Amino acid sequence: MKKVVTLFALAVAMLTAGSAKAQLNLHLGYMPETFTTEINGNSSDVSMDGFFVGGDYMMNLTGDLNLSLGLQVRYNMSSETVATIETKSSQLLLDVPILFNYGFPLGSDFKLSAFVGPTISFAVMGKSKVTILGTETETDWYENDDNYSRLNVYGTVGLSLCYRGQYRLFGGYNLGLLDLDKSDNTKFTSGGLFVGLGIGL
Repeated sequence: MKKVVTLFALAVAMLTAGSAKAQLNLHLGYMPETFTTEINGNSSDVSMDGFFVGGDYMMNLTGDLNLSLGLQVRYNMSSETVATIETKSSQLLLDVPILFNYGFPLGSDFKLSAFVGPTISFAVMGKSKVTILGTETETDWYENDDNYSRLNVYGTVGLSLCYRGQYRLFGGYNLGLLDLDKSDNTKFTSGGLFVGLGIGL
């Protein structure tokens, strides 16, 4: 995790030092995530609500082509009750989106941009609490590093609508590219849609 933050800080320093057109943006949004488990050809899905907040630097490369480097905190959560069994799960992640985007002016005030690139994600915490007839059991997803990987990489695509170069409405899809389960007979992947709002400083 420290390496991810350090690399982000160095990249931001390079961007801001190398381009007077670099702009800092803050953003927040909703990002539900679906986790898919495949075992011997059979698959099952578990969905979690997710929220994120963070910032990004937008650097102009040439013309209407830009590069955005971001850092955001994301929190996933879910709650399910079946008969007398209640299950609550939560996950905290750090995301580093590295996105190329190309803009298309829409009149004098609006600009539509398409973006694509990788998002590197590191799970800081993940746990589940199961309560049965008042007895609670907690499971740490990453306590045994031999089971699940904290590191994930998404392929990210989406669209952004910007007003007067400052206010943004954006949305897209994250496709998990890595198998997060380290066992041989199980595949564990994730992905989901997202939508958010941003403001330039």
